[in-house]
Amino acid sequence: MNEGVAAIVAAFIAVSGVGLGLVGARWQYRGALQQAYAARDAAQDQANGAVRAAQEQAQAAIEAVRAQGRDQNQQWRRTIRRDVWIGFLAATDALNVAIEEVRVFSSAEAHEAALDRFGATGVKWGELRKRIGEVELEGPEMMIESARTVESALIQLSTRVDIGMRASEGESRLRHAAQEGVPAAIQFFRLVEEVPPGFKLGDEPEFERRIRELDLPSIIDRIAVFGWLIDREDYYNAWQSVQDARRAFVDAARQHLDGE
Repeated sequence: MNEGVAAIVAAFIAVSGVGLGLVGARWQYRGALQQAYAARDAAQDQANGAVRAAQEQAQAAIEAVRAQGRDQNQQWRRTIRRDVWIGFLAATDALNVAIEEVRVFSSAEAHEAALDRFGATGVKWGELRKRIGEVELEGPEMMIESARTVESALIQLSTRVDIGMRASEGESRLRHAAQEGVPAAIQFFRLVEEVPPGFKLGDEPEFERRIRELDLPSIIDRIAVFGWLIDREDYYNAWQSVQDARRAFVDAARQHLDGE
């Protein structure tokens, strides 16, 4: 091989080596670059994972604090409501006792004392309505409705005792009039002796008509007649309604405080 050809071959080999070197270097660069990208992505994923874990942990901590706050608030509300309901029951019982005192004095024909006690129930009614307002403020709705049921039952009882008190006073007046020989008063007590067993207003129209037609001179006397015409078991029924309504209120309060 002459020198010219040898030089050309040597140059070709040199150029080929350089090209191959460049190709190899490029592949190495690509490999290194891919590794770098992979390392970067792995680091980013790791960082993102760490951020997500931190966020989840922080959210869990927030939810735990919120749950604790809700539990504490519920416990606080239960305590407040419990005190309100106890106050309502105390006012209910105080009014019930005051109404019963009216009935006792009335039954003993201590009419002035009965009337005085009946007037004093106004203070007890004021206290009860104040307590009902507190129940309405604190709720819940089922307790408000239950408190209103108790109030309604007490109104019925108070009305019944008021009628009975005035009827008792009227009866005393009629008895005194009968002792003095007043014909209408004498006739009234004769008719009372004919009251059918288990009599209720509306059962005996003819009997009721005879009583209503008595020539009684005063409104108190007519109230006495009305007192005899109403169901004589009304007081007990009204009293029992108060007890039932109070018991229902207590049961509802227990269910709420137990979280049911």
